[in-house]
Amino acid sequence: MSFFSNNSNHLMDDNDASRNASYKKFHIHEGIIFCVELSSEMFENLPELKGKSQLLEILESLSDLFEQLIISRPNTAIGFYLFHHTSDSVEKNKFGIYEFFQLSDINVKTMKKVTDLLEDLSHDRKKLEDIFKFDNSRPTKLEDIFNVVQEQFLNFDSLHHSKGFNIKKVFLFTNNDKPIESENNETRKKLRRMVNDLNESEIFFSTFFINKPDSQFDDTFYSDILKLPINDDTSEIDVEDYYDDAGENGNHYLLINDLKDTSKSKTTDRKINPSLRRFCRPNTKPIEASNIKQRILRKQEIRRVRFQCPLILDEASNFIIGITGYNIFSIEKPGTRYKLVYEHENVRKEAFSRRKFLDPNTGEELKDEDFQKVYKYGDINIELSDEATQNIKNEYMENRPFMKLLGFRSKDISLKYYNNIDKASFVVPDESSYEGSIKTMASLFRTLHKKKKVAIVWGVSSSGGHPTIHILSPSNENEHNEGLYLFQVPFLDEIRRFPALTSYSPGTNKNISEYEKMKKLTEYILGTLDLRKGYRPSSYRNPALQKYYKILHDYLLQIEDTSLTDTPQEVLEREVYEDDTLYRLDKLRKRIIQSSQAPELYNQRLSKFIEHWNRVFKKINEDAQMDIEPTPVTLKKRKQKEKLALNL
Repeated sequence: MSFFSNNSNHLMDDNDASRNASYKKFHIHEGIIFCVELSSEMFENLPELKGKSQLLEILESLSDLFEQLIISRPNTAIGFYLFHHTSDSVEKNKFGIYEFFQLSDINVKTMKKVTDLLEDLSHDRKKLEDIFKFDNSRPTKLEDIFNVVQEQFLNFDSLHHSKGFNIKKVFLFTNNDKPIESENNETRKKLRRMVNDLNESEIFFSTFFINKPDSQFDDTFYSDILKLPINDDTSEIDVEDYYDDAGENGNHYLLINDLKDTSKSKTTDRKINPSLRRFCRPNTKPIEASNIKQRILRKQEIRRVRFQCPLILDEASNFIIGITGYNIFSIEKPGTRYKLVYEHENVRKEAFSRRKFLDPNTGEELKDEDFQKVYKYGDINIELSDEATQNIKNEYMENRPFMKLLGFRSKDISLKYYNNIDKASFVVPDESSYEGSIKTMASLFRTLHKKKKVAIVWGVSSSGGHPTIHILSPSNENEHNEGLYLFQVPFLDEIRRFPALTSYSPGTNKNISEYEKMKKLTEYILGTLDLRKGYRPSSYRNPALQKYYKILHDYLLQIEDTSLTDTPQEVLEREVYEDDTLYRLDKLRKRIIQSSQAPELYNQRLSKFIEHWNRVFKKINEDAQMDIEPTPVTLKKRKQKEKLALNL
């Protein structure tokens, strides 16, 4: 069973009264610290980065990350530190660690500092070597780096008067696989203990180990010190490590084989307490310099937890387990956050609003004790206290949120694509609320797989919603994560009649032959195009959002608008940057044009296929238009067309 590691879940109290109250969604406050180890290779211009250096690529990726996070996670905090650095300022260069900017929530000042630096570098007004001075003669100790990281996270609350973090990440960039600590066993043990302390504080590493042009990065040392210890005496659940090579958000997972038949699953000698929400191991796989930006932008966190509630398997015997539902994907939306402000003595202050009730006769303001809740029943007003109202609700409404098992049904007749009225949730057991939830759901998971069944449950995932019917379906064997998917099922009156599907009837034998040729032609076109990767929505940014926030971004950072003086090529590049889908379309269009201009007939086949494809579908469209009852305007146009044809 795969668990999304969730270090910010609320622990449940033992008494039942507080248990239901603690099933709440949490607000993500993520902190990210960039730690970059300077080296001579960091300043070298590389052809795979289009003549840029690795350090410049990291800074540009940081700027792009700001633009993304201001949309999806505006309350994320970011800090940037470089080590093996020399400077005249003792404050800024303590232990050879340079603080470019300290850990703080995303703000205009920090974003402008990064943007101005990149602009100066692009116009050759400054050089990276002069701004970030590398000094290999005074190497920085890793323990000093770890201490700075821990201090920044732990002192954030007092320094910024803000809420603490429930997600803490360190982005470690280095191409040095043999630091001075790697040769000393005592130092390695000390570093490992420090990493343990960091993980006790829920501070975890996302590593960016960059290969050198002439050698592969050896991750042996970092794999040793960053790996967490696992206590063999805490549980009987087998685990195996999983490297997060391609995780969407850079999370680390804990694979618990107890969900499978343990006689057939791979096991290890190590055990782990399932109530401890820890990582087995961070990903230490080396990357190429060209993948730096892609990895950085993929590491942003989304609000994963959708709900937490009890799953009642048998109410009579009080057989209950805890479950947690996760969002499988999230949708970016434009922000609606704004504040009302006013000017007072040349100082801008925030304005607050409040609601007040006035007596319709006297105009006097009414106080809270002057109000009484009443329920209108015909001509009678029934007065009820808050306690009486709650008692009435308790009579016909169960504790919310909750899920109750009703029974089981065959998977083949239950899962229909047209029954999907809401996005599915990924459900895993929550051992912190009900002990034994993991093993119980493991048994349910195996049984559903074996009998090819799904569970029918009744319940609601939020305290303010209405109970509905859901389907709990096990994940497929070839899926990366193993667990149960929760689908909401519509009631009968929520299902509308299916719309008429557009179809093309071949008709005569001649048309049938043409139709078969068309299918074959389409097969050739799809085979010629490179569509192996498929469509992944997470790979494409929302163009409307990008335009919306780019206007705010350019206004706040005072970036000059050059759209009126841009060349057609620059306009195209800007549009492609704002809309990722245009890049693929432009690439496809250029490939078709190149095919039509190729001297060899064989290389022209894609262009010829597309031309023939367009002719056939144009004819199909014209035939469909003929079947539609013509309007007076259509008849007039048709007569004009026929008249023109006769004159020719």
